[in-house]
Amino acid sequence: MSPENALKALLVEDNLGDARLITRYLEESSLPSEASELELTHVETLTAGLEHLEKNTYDFVLLDLGLPESTGLETLDRVLSHSPELPVVVLTGLNNREIAVEAIMRGAQDYLPKDDIDSAQLLRSLRYAIERKKREEKLETLNRINALIRDINKALLTATSRAEIEQAVCERFIATDPYQFALVGEFSSDFEEFTKRYWESVDKRDLETVLEVKGQLLGHQLAAEAVRTREVQVIQTVAEGALSEEQKDEIAEHEVKAVAAIPLVFETVHGVLVVYADHPYAFDEQEREVLGELGQTIGYAITSLEAQMERVDLDDMFRSGDTNEVD
Repeated sequence: MSPENALKALLVEDNLGDARLITRYLEESSLPSEASELELTHVETLTAGLEHLEKNTYDFVLLDLGLPESTGLETLDRVLSHSPELPVVVLTGLNNREIAVEAIMRGAQDYLPKDDIDSAQLLRSLRYAIERKKREEKLETLNRINALIRDINKALLTATSRAEIEQAVCERFIATDPYQFALVGEFSSDFEEFTKRYWESVDKRDLETVLEVKGQLLGHQLAAEAVRTREVQVIQTVAEGALSEEQKDEIAEHEVKAVAAIPLVFETVHGVLVVYADHPYAFDEQEREVLGELGQTIGYAITSLEAQMERVDLDDMFRSGDTNEVD
């Protein structure tokens, strides 16, 4: 078993001489401070590379564009289509600026002619590729969350009931990657009972068969903690964290991999929004902070709407002359 902080690389290169040289350069390079060791996997074909990407997790890919079964930028397209989240550094025997620019435009993080590579240049390229990909992902996450919040805020302005608010929030979450399920519910005073008020899934699957294990909602304890603390709570991988032992036994087959519980709070708690993502570690610190602010916004909308409805009821009673109920 490799260490958790090992830097994992996949080298797709059919020329064994080039592969040995690149391996030596990597072994000579100084690893990033957060990495304890380099774990390099070498394959000679694109098919084998895609199979490894399907079964394993890597930090970056070194990709030769001149493979036996796939050549040119089509090779890059196939890797990025399979694993768009991975930083890919292209290796080629051609020093062609036009191809280099096109590779970067299509999503490669860097382009290295093999004749010009040395250990220092390779290390610089890999550091740059990993950091650039992280910045891109952070920006994409921020843009995605901001778009979701704008959409929800528009819906809150036009909602005429709490039920409409809850429906609008759930529908907009499941329309946004990586969320697969969203539900709003509330606990009894002793936190033993959880009432589902509204929920949605991407393909209208039954809530009980997908999100319940042995009769308990996946994330029940997490949601209760969010309400108690009035803070967003997260399970980054469903196989760990606030799950019962019974749930852990059956969790491997679940499609959801991460859970966030968002308290709907403004002056008082109006329940909890629970969202489920289809990959682990879906909720970084920045996203959790934004989701917490969203929970307050939803809580404020519910508080305002309920106060407005109460005023309307009072006005109706006064107009009808029935003031006894006010007392």
